[in-house]
Parts: sequence; C-alpha cells; structure tokens
Amino acid sequence: IYDNPRQGYINQVQVGAMTACQRAGYHLVVEEMRCGERDLDARIAEFISAGQLDGVVLSPPCSDSQVMMAALKEARIPFVRIAPYEFLDEAPYVYMDDYGAAYEVTQHLLAMGHRDIAFIQGPRSHAAAAERHRGFVAAMEEHGGNLRSEWIVPGGFDARSGMAAGEELLATTPRPTAIFAGNDDMAIGAMAAAFREGLALP
Repeated sequence: IYDNPRQGYINQVQVGAMTACQRAGYHLVVEEMRCGERDLDARIAEFISAGQLDGVVLSPPCSDSQVMMAALKEARIPFVRIAPYEFLDEAPYVYMDDYGAAYEVTQHLLAMGHRDIAFIQGPRSHAAAAERHRGFVAAMEEHGGNLRSEWIVPGGFDARSGMAAGEELLATTPRPTAIFAGNDDMAIGAMAAAFREGLALP
C-alpha cells in the first residue's frame, strides 16, 4: 500500500517487494491509498475483503496510519512498515536515519567549501522530510553554514516542484552556491533549472 506516487521512489520499492515476493512464492498486489482521506477505514476494509492477503507492506506516509494498522490487526493480517516515525512497537519495520543522512550530506557540502547552501524541503505529510530538514539545519548551525530563510523552499518530492524550487532559488540575490534537495526527484528538477540558467553541474 502506498501514498507516494513519485516514480523515482515507489518504482524501486515495488520492484524490490516484487522480487522478494517472487522468491518466496507470492504475488505482489499494489494499491494506492490516500492516508489522509476521510473514508480510509472503508477503503482499507474493502481492500482487505477483496483479496486473500498473506501480508501487507506499508510505505510512507501510510506506515504511520493508525487506521490502517488497526484494520490489519483486526483482520489478523501481518504487516511490515517502511520508515515509520510513530508507534514503533506496533509492528516490524525497516528504516534509514534521515536526520543523520541529511546531516552528512550537508557536512560534505560544507567540507567542500560551500557556506551558502539552499535546501528544498519535502511535503509536510512525510515525516522523513522533516527529519532531513532538521539534519540540514543542525549541520549548517554546527559547522558555520549561512542559514537564510529565503534559501529554504518547499517541494513536493517530485521533479516539477524541484524545478520550481530551483528556479526560485537561482533567482535570489545572492544565489546559493549549492542546493540540497530533499529527494532524488526534486534534485533532478533543480538540476534542470540550473541547466536552463546555463550552469554546469558536477
């Protein structure tokens, strides 16, 4: 179950899940659900009753949905969560350290001599976006980065929002010397904005 249709992310998750299912003799069924929708409890109940599910993988932000977890528990369907941030004792999960990763990326840019670093945030519905922003800010504050509010702009974890954010950042005076995008799709968009400006990127 997913609520993050960004191809750069969900395609890799689905291929990995499909490969693991095939090896174990299972078939993967993919279902998109909006975790914030009003009739989520009805949607998940319909999904559960429609098929004989042996297990469910909840990807973020669905991995923090209490409604989904409660419905799966009631139906006695085992589930695993990808990158949850709340209720960590509810079920098995896998995750990465978003704060630490963002801190390291920012530290790397600072070590290269950049001080004027911009940041493109992900959507507020994703806890990982907040953790990446927190890691960025911590590294900038601890290692002498030039934190400017106009260099922290919102994005939607997709290339289009990354391009819009990149265009906005490159229109500021002075410009940042580096841009840290909160995910790969937004980075691709920001790179496209830079190319349009005639900038050569490493």
